[in-house]
Amino acid sequence: RDEADAEDAVQDTYLAAMQSAPPREGKVRPWLGGIVRNIARNRRRSELRRASREARVARPDRVSGAAASSERLAWQQRVVEAVLALDPKYRDVLVLRYYEELPPREVATRLDLPVNTVRTRTRRAIERIRGVFDAKYGGRRAWSAAIAGLLLGPAVPSAGISKLAVA
Repeated sequence: RDEADAEDAVQDTYLAAMQSAPPREGKVRPWLGGIVRNIARNRRRSELRRASREARVARPDRVSGAAASSERLAWQQRVVEAVLALDPKYRDVLVLRYYEELPPREVATRLDLPVNTVRTRTRRAIERIRGVFDAKYGGRRAWSAAIAGLLLGPAVPSAGISKLAVA
């Protein structure tokens, strides 16, 4: 499955073939195939055992402590503040779309708007929030990584709203 592993298996096969004699009947190909299969099987078994040992002794990561949680909450608050600062026609669409996690058709029904208007307002609202974040937080790369942390971190009640900034 992996080119480097295949090359290692080939080298191990040559080494094993040189250390033992081929059969006397002259059927070298099946003999060599058996060596390759045995080596591949042994390598796979060894890899599974190593993974099992590592899983048994692995310690849980303690990276996401109180500081990381506080940082996630601060970014979530920034996103919510940016949404609340929008013109109501954009804010309402985003709240229904991302906080309530409704599909565009349902948002359109609730706001009595055409679906394409909902999609357009969603796109424009996200562009406005991105523009604010670009100006305020040092460019897209700086803040998008932090926002992605909201999506990957522990669930919080309004984590859905954070999706809009990276959408």
